[in-house]
Amino acid sequence: MVPVQIRSQPQTYYMQLDTGYSETIFYAVPDTVKNALIGDFKGSGPFYLPLYVAGNLVTMSGIKIKTSPAASMDGPYPEIGTIGQNIILARVVFIDFVHQRIAFIKKEDVKPSYLEGVSFVPMHYRDDQFFIPVTINGVSYPDDYFYDSGSSMFTLITTSAVWQQITGSTASNPKNDILHVTQWGSIATLLGAKLLDRLTIGPLNIDSPMVYFQQSGGVAGSSLAGANYPVKGIIGNAAFYDCCMIVIDAPNNRFGIAVKHPVH
Repeated sequence: MVPVQIRSQPQTYYMQLDTGYSETIFYAVPDTVKNALIGDFKGSGPFYLPLYVAGNLVTMSGIKIKTSPAASMDGPYPEIGTIGQNIILARVVFIDFVHQRIAFIKKEDVKPSYLEGVSFVPMHYRDDQFFIPVTINGVSYPDDYFYDSGSSMFTLITTSAVWQQITGSTASNPKNDILHVTQWGSIATLLGAKLLDRLTIGPLNIDSPMVYFQQSGGVAGSSLAGANYPVKGIIGNAAFYDCCMIVIDAPNNRFGIAVKHPVH
């Protein structure tokens, strides 16, 4: 979750960072928050919403407040929306999973010291996704898997056919892991098994991580099998937990990884 502040609100709110989502949206927030958001658009256009994301000022030329799902305002981390690609594409995003820090920095403000220890691979932005090269079981895939920060609990998600090939398992295997997860208010069922060998992303090697595919349920069109563009799978945040800082450098079409703690 990313801490954010609205210009006219003293409270800190939180938003999910979802690199797989094209827009930045707000959920069905209480009227006090909604009025604060809309209030920033009073006067003559063009309109720009000032939003402080992780302490960095960003602006948006549009705003969308959804009627559902409802914002989760209870607890210490009131969640009011999702940060999407319209903010990410114009900045260099640093996500330090080891120290739980995040920064959104303009390209011209990135200092060389920020990139010490970072190894970069080419990143291809196509079909509204950030595709990065990976190697699975010794086979290289230069443009088939995209990084999705919204898939936080997963290392690798793929289709049923690819899943069977790279795990050696079948959907009827009683040893499969079964997960029921929420997708925008809908429940999806995913089956998981361990990769036969190794997943490599730049300098990062992960031996036999869990791999999942969506068996049923979920939001319409959410399954990779129904994608209308060429794709084999998704790399999620779990690949980088406890070990890495990643850099999503959309202005320079590259994806960086700094391995702070080796993965065993």
